[in-house]
Amino acid sequence: MTLYLMVQICDKRTFLATAAGFFFAVNVAKVPLHIWYWRTMDIAALATAAVLIAPLLVGTALGVGIARLVPEKPFRFVV
Repeated sequence: MTLYLMVQICDKRTFLATAAGFFFAVNVAKVPLHIWYWRTMDIAALATAAVLIAPLLVGTALGVGIARLVPEKPFRFVV
């Protein structure tokens, strides 16, 4: 995904938003498989995931703030 987005020559903000959206969709699509097919998730795991929503939102806000501080050229070099 990173290679594809780098070839598309999109800016830092579009790159991060597209990558985050893609991996969010992939992980959400796997939840039914974990519950009904592989049986690796139960109510306790879902309750733990619900509790972790608050730290997830804090991390998202921190990530957005940090991404704004990083200039475009060093970002592309690190990626």
